[in-house]
Amino acid sequence: LHEMYMDNDVMRMREVASGIPIPAGETVHLQPGGLHIMVMNLNAGLVVGDAHDVTLIFEQAGEHTLEFDVLSMSEIMAATKHHQHD
Repeated sequence: LHEMYMDNDVMRMREVASGIPIPAGETVHLQPGGLHIMVMNLNAGLVVGDAHDVTLIFEQAGEHTLEFDVLSMSEIMAATKHHQHD
């Protein structure tokens, strides 16, 4: 788990080692330019437009599998700029 944040007009990223708290009844969005999952040590490259399953493990809610789309760098940058203004 990682987060991106602005530091003196420089976008930085850091690991969220302790997890991401999700209060009961609330929603946390994982997205470019904010909280996100960094996928590392893959056996093969990701192809833009493909979709993959990822399983998230929650302390109290157990495992949940969801699908994510592989975005192009331009899509990531556009989403990052959009979320900076939210």
